[in-house]
Order: sequence, then C-alpha cells, then structure tokens
Amino acid sequence: MKINLHNGLPIFSLTLRHHNQTALLPNVLFDTGCAATVFDTDLLAQIGIHIDFINGRAKRMYGVGGTKFATNR
Repeated sequence: MKINLHNGLPIFSLTLRHHNQTALLPNVLFDTGCAATVFDTDLLAQIGIHIDFINGRAKRMYGVGGTKFATNR
C-alpha cells in the first residue's frame, strides 16, 4: 500500500471486491484513531453493497457538498 500526504493528511487508494466485482476508492483517509470507517455509498452501490436500513442504523452525515447516509451494525 502506498500512502501519500495530501495537505498533511495520509491518503491511499483502496480496491474493494464483492461478488467478483471491484470498486476503486481513490482517496481514502488513513485514520488509525477513528472509531468507524466511512466509505462513499455511491461507489459501494456500484458493486452491490447497500445500506441495510432494516438491520443497521443509518446515520446522516453532513459536510461540504451535502448530506450522506452511513450505517452502524
């Protein structure tokens, strides 16, 4: 894994595989102190990974550019 510094933050690319499909997440923050990991739900949906609104707990996240949902399991 190659970690690059962007504005002082450690960033790397991650390839996820699910049911023989792959998704490239090009700008993942390497944060060892974080209690949870957040991925772009639109990128994960392309390979069939979706938020489980029945068994999970969706959390609305706010930031620059709008609102996203994440789930806790």
